[in-house]
Amino acid sequence: MRAGKKTPTRRGYTFLGWSETKMSPFTSQSGYEANKGRITNSVSMNTRGKTVYAVWGKNPTMTFLDRGSTVSSAQVSFGGTTSGPQAPTRTGYDFTGWSPAIPGKVYSDWSTTAQWSPRTYTLTYVKNSPD
Repeated sequence: MRAGKKTPTRRGYTFLGWSETKMSPFTSQSGYEANKGRITNSVSMNTRGKTVYAVWGKNPTMTFLDRGSTVSSAQVSFGGTTSGPQAPTRTGYDFTGWSPAIPGKVYSDWSTTAQWSPRTYTLTYVKNSPD
C-alpha cells in the first residue's frame, strides 16, 4: 500500500501515522508520547524503494463496574474519549459518579466503579395518644 493514498484500517486498532521504523502497536500513553516524534501523517516518496510502516495504537477497553458487575464495556479509539454509560440506579442510594473519574483521553485498558451515597430521610414521630 502506498502511504497517503488511503488510510489503512486494522480491526481493534487506531491508525496513528507512518514511520520509517517498524514499531509494535502502542498500548500506553507513555509509550506513544516517547515515540510520537518519529510518527508522521504524510510521507514523501521521492526516494525509490523507501519503506514506511503503519503505526498503530491498540484500542483500549473501558469497563464500568457497579458492585462487582459490569454495567458497560466498550472499546474506544486509542487516545479517544468517552462520556460513559447512563448512570446506574440503586434503590435507597444516589449515584455520585465514577471512581476513578473518567479520563479525558484513554490509551490503555481502564475500569472504574460506580460510587453511591445512601439517601437520608428525616422521620418525624407524632405521638398518637394523650399523655
